[in-house]
Amino acid sequence: MFIPGLGYLPNMSENAADEARLLYVAMTRAIEQLVITYHQQSKFTEKLQAALNKFKLNYQ
Repeated sequence: MFIPGLGYLPNMSENAADEARLLYVAMTRAIEQLVITYHQQSKFTEKLQAALNKFKLNYQ
C-alpha cells in the first residue's frame, strides 16, 4: 500500500477528523508493506513520527 503526500494532510478545506479516518482505513489495508511519503511537515506527519518513535522505544 502506498500513501503519497502525507505532508499535505489535513487539507485546510476538509474536516481533519474525516481525513484521519480515511488515512487510518488506508493504512490498515496494507497487507505486506506500507509506504508513506511526504516532503513537508504537517499535523499528520508529526503525529506519525511521534507514534513511530514511541514504537521504536518499546521494541528495542
